[in-house]
Amino acid sequence: MSIYTEVHDFRITKVPQKQQIAIVQIQPRVQDPGYEKHITGLIAQALWESQCDWLILPKGAGSENLDRTIAKLVTQVDRDIVLICGSYIHQDQDRCTILLKRGKQLKCFFQYQILKNSALSQRQHIFVNTGFGDFAIIICDDMLEESELLYFNRLV
Repeated sequence: MSIYTEVHDFRITKVPQKQQIAIVQIQPRVQDPGYEKHITGLIAQALWESQCDWLILPKGAGSENLDRTIAKLVTQVDRDIVLICGSYIHQDQDRCTILLKRGKQLKCFFQYQILKNSALSQRQHIFVNTGFGDFAIIICDDMLEESELLYFNRLV
């Protein structure tokens, strides 16, 4: 397995303050009518009522359309926020959208699933000096081996 690490340094070196994290726990039913409206309501509740600084959606709970809806919602929030959108299949690969909003600027990144025993080179995004703390999002079907976890742990 060959992993290419892309480090995104935001150069915000202040120590992050205590932050509110919202995790939307929902059984992904993307094909069900009304699912997107239901999850959008949960996201809006987390953004405005819970005043979260981090919003995390589960694997398999996303779609390209939902990503666009979330991006529109987050631009209306008047604080900095990190959103880990639910993953979905995009061009035969599991993909997760990561949104970082600081001020009026919204940055978007796509993290694809790390595939074991793949001959293809794979990219892993690492985010440092974000003002939210250093982090990485890893999408995998099964537990990574200890050497792989240590590799990521040393980077973040």
